[in-house]
Amino acid sequence: DNDGDWDQKQDDVGADGKADTGDPGENDGVPTDGEPHFDSKDVDESDQIGLTSFDYFVPSTDVHPNDEADMWERLKPGRFDVPESVVDNRPIRGEDGDFIFGSGYFPLYAGETQSFSIALVYGDNYQSVVRTKDIAQLIYNSNYNFPRAPERPTVHAVGMNGKVLLYWDRVAESSYDKSLQEYDFEGYKIYKSTDPNFSDCKVLTNGYGEGVAEYPYYQMDLDNDVKGFFYPDELLYNLVNGQPYYLGDDTGIQNTFVDEDVENGRTYYYAVCAYDHGSVEKSIYPSENSKSITQDITGAMTFERNTVMVTPNAPVSDYVPPKVSQAMNRISGISTATPYVEIVDEKNVKDASYIVTFRNKLYRNEVLIADAYTVTDSLTGDTIMATNDYWGPTNGDVFDGIRLSFNTQYQNLNNVFMDTNTTAWNDTSLHDIEVLATDFEFKNVKSIRCPYDYILVFHNNYTYPSSKLTDIFGSSAPLRVIQTNLEIFDVTDPDTPKPIEFGLLDTPAYPGTISHFATIFLTTPDSTQLSWRLVFKDSNLTNTFTPPGDGDTLCVVFQKPFTASDRFSFSMKPSTLNNTDMKTKLNMVKVVPNPYIVSSEFEKPLVYGLRGRGERIMYFTHVPSGADIRIYSPDGTLVRHLKHENIAQDGSVIWDLKSAEGLDVSYGVYFYIVEAGSDSKSGKLAIIK
Repeated sequence: DNDGDWDQKQDDVGADGKADTGDPGENDGVPTDGEPHFDSKDVDESDQIGLTSFDYFVPSTDVHPNDEADMWERLKPGRFDVPESVVDNRPIRGEDGDFIFGSGYFPLYAGETQSFSIALVYGDNYQSVVRTKDIAQLIYNSNYNFPRAPERPTVHAVGMNGKVLLYWDRVAESSYDKSLQEYDFEGYKIYKSTDPNFSDCKVLTNGYGEGVAEYPYYQMDLDNDVKGFFYPDELLYNLVNGQPYYLGDDTGIQNTFVDEDVENGRTYYYAVCAYDHGSVEKSIYPSENSKSITQDITGAMTFERNTVMVTPNAPVSDYVPPKVSQAMNRISGISTATPYVEIVDEKNVKDASYIVTFRNKLYRNEVLIADAYTVTDSLTGDTIMATNDYWGPTNGDVFDGIRLSFNTQYQNLNNVFMDTNTTAWNDTSLHDIEVLATDFEFKNVKSIRCPYDYILVFHNNYTYPSSKLTDIFGSSAPLRVIQTNLEIFDVTDPDTPKPIEFGLLDTPAYPGTISHFATIFLTTPDSTQLSWRLVFKDSNLTNTFTPPGDGDTLCVVFQKPFTASDRFSFSMKPSTLNNTDMKTKLNMVKVVPNPYIVSSEFEKPLVYGLRGRGERIMYFTHVPSGADIRIYSPDGTLVRHLKHENIAQDGSVIWDLKSAEGLDVSYGVYFYIVEAGSDSKSGKLAIIK
């Protein structure tokens, strides 16, 4: 890697140049022939001879390419010739000319192949040519990796009663633009339509009033001070014909979206499009994912992974949803917080049990703090989610229809404090002796807010020396050795208490023990790091208390982050059905629209290019699971038998206004009976042509 631009994180993809194929050289930590930015795959390491001759001539017929001797002279290195119509390297008029350019000399032996690159650059003026040249050079320097939009997210849609939930993965957020050589993801735009072509979206126009894009239904972006409109330079602004691009409002990113502006029974189409921030300096316009839903003449649809179709509906009337939120069960560990489980997609919730574990990282060579979690199936041992380092109280990754919520505030030791609810004396008569815990810094020695537990054990005799803490402060330690009446132990693991060194600043009135404003400096068990500073206070402000003596103990407890010692379990149960009181549930059944007049807004449009009436539909809603629906004409003839398909999350049944023979029914009044078990409900509906 002669120029040092091989990036292990991005380029260590193996000899085939493609990631995740398991070929030789992949993820071995060193450059391999065939990988980007290395040897033959790095344009910066090839021999760039450049132009060594250039001959522009007029008229264009002045030079004959079949005159080999003349062509050789014109191509020799060092010849640069232009006609009088070019002044200071700029043409002063237009004319019919032609040019020859050369790059050499270089050897080309029998059987040898050499590759070369040429860029022909055009523009309306000199500045335009230079800008275009810079873009071409950028593309070349990036091994022909053009600026591109982030990866498309994979989107899922959940139709519910009166709302639609969208959720998607984070693949776009980790997209690396090889051309710009940066992670340039900026946000998401959500598009919504009742047509697969998104034709009823608001239209965004350019400076000429021409429709150039759809206006997003919702937008969210990173909270990174990249916001407002993208302001390109004049050239780029002209190239896009004055098309605006809005980068967002620093709202922050969520990977779920709930749309409550929907009607049950109506079909909606959504697209979640990731976009980048572009580059004003490099004259690169922001890029955004496409949103394509194709439909063949039969009506069959093909979706890109960032597009979905969904029809919200109420569930069956006997539907019992899974438990919405629950705390996990602790198997081991002493973290202060307990994770919660939240349901996102009820229909994908499984009957399963899970184990949650954590991966540790080391903080300042002393404190272990978890930085990722793993979810496994407790029955099979299969990994459901491996070492996910994106975690927090909200916006967790969805698996099996659920996501986990972690209170991660204590993973930042700056948020760790003494737990005042559990810090206590063993003797209630000592409650007037208060203790405050703070971090501190002295002579460039900074303490660690260790999430540990300590116990201070007091005695009647003063034979327990404090420490100068010279291992920490060195020979200039500000403390002195004092004979005290206390010992201090680290009891974070209560089964293995560890004695620790401590420093004491006592008061003249109570030497060698604690008193009003006495200070204790705690250390880590190996005596190499400062931990907390404990300051004692007489809550009565009288300074008349008797110092603790034999048998008195103070337990000081601090809040604790998740660590690898923490293990949690939880179980999930999918939705169920409750068929009790079926008469009441049947009374919820309705028919919409009723009456049916000419057409319904719930009906999908015909495929583009086809003509005809299109579909006609009426909905039976809140139908119990597995119920039978029979529709009769006024004379009692059975017109159609429909049955609910046991989809618990969708309590609707569609009638396409056709008879059992597939013929369109005539207008008029019809009667229906809905049967669920031994119970039934009857009603009537009308069709008006």
